[in-house]
Amino acid sequence: MDSLFTEQDPSEMYVFGYFVINIFTMLLAGFTLLIVAFAPGGASRVTDR
Repeated sequence: MDSLFTEQDPSEMYVFGYFVINIFTMLLAGFTLLIVAFAPGGASRVTDR
């Protein structure tokens, strides 16, 4: 664990973490859209608003 952190720059770790969080957020948003689109009555609830 320690060797992994000492070899890399803190800035690189920050960019890598931001990249992972970005992908995770995109996947979560896409999954939520799929649930809303295919849930029974989901589309009608969105359009009624």
